[in-house]
Amino acid sequence: MEAHEKGIIHFHDADYFAQHMHNCCLVNLEDMLQNSTVISETMIDKPKSFSTACNIATQAIAQIASS
Repeated sequence: MEAHEKGIIHFHDADYFAQHMHNCCLVNLEDMLQNSTVISETMIDKPKSFSTACNIATQAIAQIASS
């Protein structure tokens, strides 16, 4: 923590450290992919291919990160 406080390194998601949960992991991709989701007011159905699943995951993470 001392190196972080001195600005030597950046401790990403330090505020979640005590909870053993990281901000980057708050997205439940498995649920979003298995049970459909809504991205930018558009209903996204369960993907039928790995490529589509990757595309949806990327869009979901980008949307959440930008909000």
